[in-house]
Amino acid sequence: MQGSAETRGAEEQIKAATLNRDLRLLAQILKQAERERFIGRSPFDLGKFFQNESKERRKPHILTWEEQEKLLAVAPPRIRVLTVLGVETGMRTGEMLNLCWEDVDFLSGTIKVEKSKTQAGIRSVPMSALCTLELLKWRNLVGQELEWVFPSFSNRRHKLQGGRKAWASALKRAGLSYFPIYYLRHAFASRLTAAGVSPITIAKC
Repeated sequence: MQGSAETRGAEEQIKAATLNRDLRLLAQILKQAERERFIGRSPFDLGKFFQNESKERRKPHILTWEEQEKLLAVAPPRIRVLTVLGVETGMRTGEMLNLCWEDVDFLSGTIKVEKSKTQAGIRSVPMSALCTLELLKWRNLVGQELEWVFPSFSNRRHKLQGGRKAWASALKRAGLSYFPIYYLRHAFASRLTAAGVSPITIAKC
C-alpha cells in the first residue's frame, strides 16, 4: 500500500504542462500510425485528455502603492532604482539589466530599449519625474564613467547578472511575500489600466 501511495503522490506532482506535452507526442504518434494504416483510426481525443494548465499558473502579484512605499523605504539603492524603473516604465527585468547609460537621455526624458526579448520590445520609453530622479541619484552613486547602468559589483566593466537574492532580501525586510521582480511590469500595466489608458497602448509598452 505504501508503494501505491507514493505513486499517487508522484502523479499529483506532475504539472499539467508536462502531461500535455507528453499527450501531444502520443497524439502525433497515433496520427502517424493512422496515416500509414497501422491502425484504423486514432482513438486519441485531445479535448478529452488534455489537462487545464491555467489552474497551475500563478497570478502575478500587483504591487500596491502602500507596498511600494514599504519596499522603497528599506531597499538598498540598486533594488530601489530597479523597483522604480519597473513600476514607472513597465520594462522587463532583462531590458533594465541590459541598459547602458548612453541609452538614457535625461534631456528628452526617454530610455532607449535596444535589447529586448522581441522585436516589438525595441522602443523608446518615456521617464516619469520619479524615474528620472532615481536614475540621476543612482548614476551619481555608481559613477558616470561606467558603461552599464547596473554594473556587476565584482567587475564594473560588466553588467549585473541575477540579483534575485538581493530582491528577495528587500521584500523580506519590507514584510512582503516573495514575488519575481518581473511582476513590477504587471503593476505598471495595472496602474495604466486604472488611469483609463487603452489596452492597445499598454500592449505596446
